[in-house]
Amino acid sequence: LVTGVQTCALPIYEQITSELESVRLRLELEAETFIEESVAIFRAKLKAAADEEIRYILKQSHFK
Repeated sequence: LVTGVQTCALPIYEQITSELESVRLRLELEAETFIEESVAIFRAKLKAAADEEIRYILKQSHFK
């Protein structure tokens, strides 16, 4: 037995489920983008620190 309330609620439930899936996918993409940007920034900082260390070592050494 299916009541009118149950029949009416089904399309709403399906719409909400679809919208939630869209939100989940959007958040997943945003998180992935944020992680990629953070990794790129970290790599740039790490490279700058390594370059600075190399310059310091070469300056202090006899390899000029």
